[in-house]
Amino acid sequence: MAVDADPGCAGTFELLTRSIIVGDGTDYAFDGKVDGLGVPEVRNNDVDKGHGDGAITQHDFYQTRPITIPVSIAPAPGETVSKATIWGRWLTLKTAWQKSYDVDLELVHTEVGFVTNYFGRPSGAVLDDAAWRAGMPVLRVLLAFRCGDPAEY
Repeated sequence: MAVDADPGCAGTFELLTRSIIVGDGTDYAFDGKVDGLGVPEVRNNDVDKGHGDGAITQHDFYQTRPITIPVSIAPAPGETVSKATIWGRWLTLKTAWQKSYDVDLELVHTEVGFVTNYFGRPSGAVLDDAAWRAGMPVLRVLLAFRCGDPAEY
């Protein structure tokens, strides 16, 4: 499934971090729109003085940039795999996205040919196993990545 790229970029992208690739033609397919690629919110410390003229202006900071990536783990079209294989793919993804120190998150925009990097840390993976319990060999996962550095490179 194609995913909308960030604003200002026409195309789709794949994700590469810790030897895990998410995207078309992999064990992990995008399952919706990636959130958090826009400009992060600004946190300011400006205060209006109730008893005087003007305001006290302080430093402005960007908030951290949370990026969430919806992923589905399912057999490829025509592929026959056991539920144990799908579950093994989930455990591999969960291990790769466990909370850790800072790493580089690389988004490769395949249709326009450039790379965007974010620096931060994976914040874990959340499993929604409703389809799995209903007997379908599909696992839906939400990956979280928190960028302390709000810039993209």
